[in-house]
Amino acid sequence: MTEPKRMWSCLLPAPISVNAMFVNRKHKDGKSKGRMISPKYVAWRKDAEGSLWLSKPLPSFEGPVNVTLAFQEPSRRQDLDNKAKSVLDLLVRYKIIKDDNNITLRSLTLYWDEKVNGTRVTIWEI
Repeated sequence: MTEPKRMWSCLLPAPISVNAMFVNRKHKDGKSKGRMISPKYVAWRKDAEGSLWLSKPLPSFEGPVNVTLAFQEPSRRQDLDNKAKSVLDLLVRYKIIKDDNNITLRSLTLYWDEKVNGTRVTIWEI
């Protein structure tokens, strides 16, 4: 395995589930008019953006990366894989990673951690 070139880490608020990120829009006639970002997702993203600003300067990883996301241990049952989407989208939105496709994101490790308050993001450039 190759030694990482660079590493960066930050703390973000605990993300919402992917199931709560979007809601259906209704037209006046009651028919569905597509999907939109949910108010819960807007609120989480605002909080997460505030956390990113505390981590300035923000890095920009162009090449392939490995990402580890350590999530706060939940008090009730939750699906671990539903927590990653909003965090990865935030990293792409702020150009911290170029994309979350297979060219850029080479590995993604997710786990619960009772010592984490929110989400600890760690990125290694490879």
